[in-house]
Formats: sequence, structure tokens, C-alpha cells
Amino acid sequence: MAFMALYTRVSTQEQASKGISLENQLERGIKRAKSLGLDWIHYEDAGISGGTIEDRPSLKKLLEDIGAGKITHLYMYDIDRLSRGDVLQWYALKKIFKENKIRVYDDLVEIKLDDEGSMLMTDIKQLFAAYERSKTKSKIIDNLRDNAGKGKWGGGEFLPYGYTKDDNKMLIVNKDEVDLIKLIFKMSLDNIGIRVISNFLNDKGYKTRTGRKWRDGTVYHILTNPLYSGKRRYKGELLDAPAIVTEELFKMVQLNLTKNRSFKTDKKYFYLLKGLIRCPQCGKSFYGRKRADLKDKSYTCLSSRYTAEWCGNRGIDIDYLNGVVINSIKDLPNHINKFFDWFEKNDMIIRVMRDIHKYRMREKELEEKIENLIDVYSDGEIPRNILNNKVKKWNEEREEAKTKKEQLLPQLGVLDKKDEILKDFSNRVKNVDKMEDSDKQNLVRSLIDKISIQWVPEKLYHLIVIEYKVDNLSNYRLSYDKEVYYNGMGWRMERKDALTKLEIRQIGSEVYVNIRLK
Repeated sequence: MAFMALYTRVSTQEQASKGISLENQLERGIKRAKSLGLDWIHYEDAGISGGTIEDRPSLKKLLEDIGAGKITHLYMYDIDRLSRGDVLQWYALKKIFKENKIRVYDDLVEIKLDDEGSMLMTDIKQLFAAYERSKTKSKIIDNLRDNAGKGKWGGGEFLPYGYTKDDNKMLIVNKDEVDLIKLIFKMSLDNIGIRVISNFLNDKGYKTRTGRKWRDGTVYHILTNPLYSGKRRYKGELLDAPAIVTEELFKMVQLNLTKNRSFKTDKKYFYLLKGLIRCPQCGKSFYGRKRADLKDKSYTCLSSRYTAEWCGNRGIDIDYLNGVVINSIKDLPNHINKFFDWFEKNDMIIRVMRDIHKYRMREKELEEKIENLIDVYSDGEIPRNILNNKVKKWNEEREEAKTKKEQLLPQLGVLDKKDEILKDFSNRVKNVDKMEDSDKQNLVRSLIDKISIQWVPEKLYHLIVIEYKVDNLSNYRLSYDKEVYYNGMGWRMERKDALTKLEIRQIGSEVYVNIRLK
């Protein structure tokens, strides 16, 4: 039996502005089917604005029924009910209809798929629909951006705590909530932890905007949201907004949060390397442990706190490791100088230029591949799914090549900064022995990314690896490796064959070198 598919679709916005309701579309479709003496099957995608075929279940089912031979005719109020101005999608659908000999109707006439003149007009209509859709979308985005720039709040039922909207949708401070926001910032500035703050608010009976209890994450979001200092985030921009706290207070709180996040202080003992040491065996942090008599003082893997979870990595004496790290920092200008010597002697600039050229050519090659594939698709030689898969894959490869190229570009001028970098680091480390503990710790954290400690039981030694954080050489990783041996009684011992080396590794490539220091 021959069936006519009646496909109806409308978004809420269209229904309000044009008045072309789903019921109205269906009535017209039934009238068309009756005039042709056909039974019909109704397919409806209600409240769905465009999107892919996968996003529209009824359209997907319609195509499946066409493939199964159930449908011979198709009606839709307007051709853009199907493809919504997506030209590539329209070409794909048109091909399916032609292959299955489907007769297609809109509200006015039959669309002759084999008539070049009819198809030309339909294709032009699709191009105009695509243009209008793009223009409408652009206008909406611009309008939202303009409103946000003027201080209007257009989104969401719930506004951030401390704010409300006036009759013109302008964002304004909520006088009933402003004091609580100020209290939260003041408590944080006084080094009161986030959990203590949320517990305090709950104990006092305060509720969030949604009427729930305060959680640590809610407090943290308030403390880190620049809106409260008068800068509203919008699509990657910071727009002016009513402020509840000063910009200076907001910055001081951010600084406090950053310091407290990774380096919580031990009230009883000072640990120079707290938060920096990682266990390569299990990935956990090392923590400082001291007994009251100071006979046992070591940096130890967190896994050792529970015997069943211990990874087997042995701790290392606190004073000894502190000394190794401080000495390595004092030698850092020499290590950086060795890097520059290696960079010059091995013509690294030429290698970098070759790599940049290689990635540029790869970018160009992939761009040409994508353009050629789109041409082949336009000629109807490949299906849409193959186009999408290939374009997605090649775009990812192109972005990867572009990223690698951009990582290499700063290296072209690395030698120009040699004297400046060496002078900077020499000044920073020259007085390290005279610094107070807190200043010394801040210096260590600014120059070292992480430290790993690996116990090698077969040879009775620790391998210490210190990875430096050298911002001006961000495309290279400099690390200082040192072997520390022990005798059978567990005492450290000096060995002439103990390795101490500097490793230089180029990020994102296989280029690396080991320079023996001792």
C-alpha cells in the first residue's frame, strides 16, 4: 500500500512568531494526502530547532521507513522543515528521495527532483535559508552580548547569591544578601577555611538561593567568581557589573586560596618541600614526618600510612633532601648555562626551523585534503557520514600540527634571552642561605615543578629527580637527577660511580640529552 509521510516540525520560537503550528501543518498535509487518494503516516519533531538528523528522531524514523519501502510520497509544509537551511543535509536527503523514487510535496506544489529548473530554485531557496539562519543566529548572539554589556541578565531562573534583577532585567545588588557575601570574603581573608565557613553558615541557619544547605563548592564558587568584584564573565569576556567587594580584596582572597590549596601548613613542624614531592611508584604525595625526639624525620609516601596500601617506596631523610634541593637551586644558573651550551653546539635552531616547516606543510596538506573531500561530496560520490568522519579526523590532525608548530615558534629567539635569563636566576638564588624559612620555601616552589623519590632495593639507592620550572624555557624540561646509595645498615655512603646528571628534554618531541655533572 502507498503511504504519504506527513512530516511536521516547529520550534517554540517559530510557533510564537509565525503561527505555523504543528496542528496547522498536519491539517494541510492530510488535505494534500486526501487530494491524491493516499493514506498517510504522521512523523512529528515537536519543539526541535534544526540540528542533525540524529537530533530529530521522527525524521530518522521517516528515512528508515523510506528505506524499508513503506513510503512513496512525502509532504512537509515547507522544504526547510527538513534541512533548516543546511545545504549539505539537503543534498543528502535529496539523494535518498531520488534513489527511492519518493514524490515530494510542499504546501504549494510537487517538488520535481528530476527537473533541473525546479531543483535549481529549491537549492537556491536552501542557500537563502542557510543565510537567513546564520544571520538570525548572529543577530541573537549580538543582541545577547549587547544586553550583557549594558548590564542586563538574561539567563537562568536563579541569579548568583547577592544579586537580583530590576524591572528592566538589569543586574543589581540584593540588599538582603550583600552582608552575607561580604562576611564570606572577610572570613576567607582571615584564613578561615572553606569548610569552616560553610559549616558556620549552616549553623547560623543561612540558606542558599535554592533553599539548600551551604556546601564547600558553593562557598568556593562565590570566593572565585569575579562578578563579586564587578567583573562578570560572559563568553570569555569580563564585563562591568555591580561590585559587592573591592577588586583589591578579591585579589587578596584569590592569593590566599592559591597558597592554601596545595600547601597547607603544619602547625607543629616546618617542611620546606611540602606539596612538591611525588611518588613515581603509586602517584601519591610524600609528607613530612617527625617524631618528638627527632630521631625519625623523613619525607614518606602517603601510602605508608596504611600497611595494606604501602607501595614499597622508602622515605628519605628530611634534612638530607632539603640540602640536595637547596644545592641544586644554587647550581641552577650553571645548569641553565649548560642548556644554552648544548643548544648552541647542536644547532638546535636549525632543527627547530626544520620541525616548524614540517608542521606547516602538514597543516597545508590536511587543509587541501578537506577541501578536495568536500568537492567530492558535493558531486554526490560519497555519503555524508564518511564526509563527517574524515573531516573530523583531519581537522584534529591539523589542529595537532598547528599546536606543535606554535609550541616551537618561541624557541627561535631562545638564545637572544640567554644573558637576561642567567642574570635573573643568579639574582634569585644568590642569597638563598640567608633567607627565612618561608621565603626560602616560596623560592623553591617558584623554581621547582616537582620532585620524585624512587627507592631501588636491588641496588640499595634512592634516585632523586628534581624537575625545574623555568618559564622562559617553557618548551624544554630541565631535570636534575641524583643517585644516593646506602650500606647494608641503612647509612648513606659516598660512591664514586653514583650518578649526578642534568637531563634536557624538548617537550613534544624525542629530543633529549643527558649531561653528567659528577
